[in-house]
Amino acid sequence: MTKFLIIAFVVVFVVPYLIRRIVRVVFGDTRTQAGASRQERRQSSSSSSRSQDKAKNKKVIPQDEGEYVDYVEIKDK
Repeated sequence: MTKFLIIAFVVVFVVPYLIRRIVRVVFGDTRTQAGASRQERRQSSSSSSRSQDKAKNKKVIPQDEGEYVDYVEIKDK
């Protein structure tokens, strides 16, 4: 029973780990290359969308709106 568990552990965990390592050595670490290109695309798209959002959300406020005026208290008679 113990031999079966050891063999199962090796087949399930060790063999796939070794295969991944060999593939990375032969083909290069494609995960970091793909991640870098994805990150570059994400940064470029987010910067362009931010500039579009700023242009969209820019409020048009008339010049006279929001100006301070002198306060005059009106007294009731």
